[in-house]
Amino acid sequence: MRQTKPMPRVSLSGALVVIIPFLVVAPALIWYSLRHSSVWTGAMMLLLAAVVGAIYFRTRRCPQCGGRLLLRSERLPGEQYRYMLDCARCDISWDTGHVVPESPE
Repeated sequence: MRQTKPMPRVSLSGALVVIIPFLVVAPALIWYSLRHSSVWTGAMMLLLAAVVGAIYFRTRRCPQCGGRLLLRSERLPGEQYRYMLDCARCDISWDTGHVVPESPE
């Protein structure tokens, strides 16, 4: 039977690894766009935000073994669902704590 554990919060140092580069590059892109009247800066900002989001949210690893986690939704009593992250290597379901009122599909 699969164990269920609460997902540990992201550490401050882990969050800073993502946030600091974003806070450095974003103002540099804004300065470049104002200085050179570049139309491409908006696209570069969106690309930067997409890369940061992908790194921060999609590359979550299992806190116990480091394996990849697969996202699934689990039905709760009523019409609520919660998001779970499953690790196939150590057979643990990590509870993210995110509950949504209707079906996520």
